[in-house]
Amino acid sequence: MPLEYVTFQDEARSELLAAIAYYSAIRSGLAEQFVAAIEQATSLARTFLQHAREEHIMNQIAWPPVVEAWQQLKALSDDDEARRLADVRERALKAELTEIAAAERRGEARGEARGEARGEARGKQALLQALIADGMSEAHARTLLHLS
Repeated sequence: MPLEYVTFQDEARSELLAAIAYYSAIRSGLAEQFVAAIEQATSLARTFLQHAREEHIMNQIAWPPVVEAWQQLKALSDDDEARRLADVRERALKAELTEIAAAERRGEARGEARGEARGEARGKQALLQALIADGMSEAHARTLLHLS
């Protein structure tokens, strides 16, 4: 899997680019070997994440970190209590994300309402000043604009 198909967080991307530059400066071809190793590792990680429930695919991977992760995943899957706790945690995380999204929507709606109210008040004040400047009495202008 070429690296352009993998998304790295900003800090990890910076570290990766720095390492590539470092290995390029040390010896010709070393950076290419490094990138090839990173591509292999990300490919195996992606395979693990996409096919973790497909034993026939997972059994073909011999890279020790993936093998160890696969064994731990199988052990957890065989443990009813661990599965139940994982399910509870997943539901709790989803509920938390739903609550956060709802709170963000409520906050945005309140912010929009406040902004509209402030804009309307400023508009009325500007119109009040314009009406007074055109010769209307302030009391009459305030009555027209429903200002106290």
